Amino acid sequence: MSQSSLFVPMRPDDELHPQFRSLATSPMHAPVRAMMQAVFADFHDADENFVEQFQTGGFDARTFELYLQALFTEQGWTIDRSHSRPDFFLRKDGVDIFVEATTANQAGDGIKPYKIAPPERTTMDIRANLANEVPIRLGSPLYSKLKKKYWELPHVAGHPLILGIESFHEPGSLLNSSSTLASYLFGLRQRWYHDHDDNLIIEPDQIAVHRIPGKEIPSGFFFSQMRNTSPRCCSAIAVRPRSLIAWGRRGHFAAMPSG
Repeated sequence: MSQSSLFVPMRPDDELHPQFRSLATSPMHAPVRAMMQAVFADFHDADENFVEQFQTGGFDARTFELYLQALFTEQGWTIDRSHSRPDFFLRKDGVDIFVEATTANQAGDGIKPYKIAPPERTTMDIRANLANEVPIRLGSPLYSKLKKKYWELPHVAGHPLILGIESFHEPGSLLNSSSTLASYLFGLRQRWYHDHDDNLIIEPDQIAVHRIPGKEIPSGFFFSQMRNTSPRCCSAIAVRPRSLIAWGRRGHFAAMPSG
């Protein structure tokens, strides 16, 4: 267990993530700080770099990881983080599972703070983005995790493995990637129309590929990317929401200090 503070800066101010600086200093975020610190008190930092990454370039990824810690605790799982990978070993009611967390991040080097408001797009551009760009951005970190073959680790072998993913790859991506993730994982999207009697008809359409200029990936991660993996790998989860707004709301509901 760690008793260190998440909010005592470990790096010079100009190396800190802007959203961390706001979180650490703003009175408005006092409930967020209180709840995060309470969760972190029971969080074992196997790599001993969580706090530094949380304060700098890994802010989004570490916030997501901390949210998973809170989620699993609230659901009654016993959490073991003594192994450096995968991130979580969970046990409840005789069931053992492993969870590895990952994020889809903005392209390029340096710290790029996530923004809530999505870019302005036409309806056609939104559809194209959700059909192709978003699956590719989500598929890349999932495939990278798959290549690590966690199921071959002695302590993981024979147990279910879940990949937890969150999307920070562009402004507003937390709001609109859930259904697209499901379509990519299963290689299916839903098509709807009204028949001659005005009945609503919903039918599945198979998706072969997702394509953007210069890149193409097969759809159906559970099938196309996992044919040669352990039969117990993998499932995938995306949790909504885990932004600072959600942390603050949970902090207020839990009657955390406001000053």
